[in-house]
Amino acid sequence: MKEELYPYLLVNLRSGSSFTVVESKTSQRRITGSVIGSNLFLGVLRMLNIFSDPTDAINGAINGDSANVDMSVGDIYGGEY
Repeated sequence: MKEELYPYLLVNLRSGSSFTVVESKTSQRRITGSVIGSNLFLGVLRMLNIFSDPTDAINGAINGDSANVDMSVGDIYGGEY
């Protein structure tokens, strides 16, 4: 991995979820976790008719554009921020 990749958030979805900040090749720390896991994630995707296959959801996350879903301060309050 390239050094400019750090830091990043590693999310492990299984029957629950775990969130870990990876700060470097040798430094990471778990920041939180949840009992909500991959089954809820896949269920929501199926209910919204977005993806029916977990592989398609992963490819969508890799190739997608977060600008289509992320909100900025300007989206909430209006104006130029």
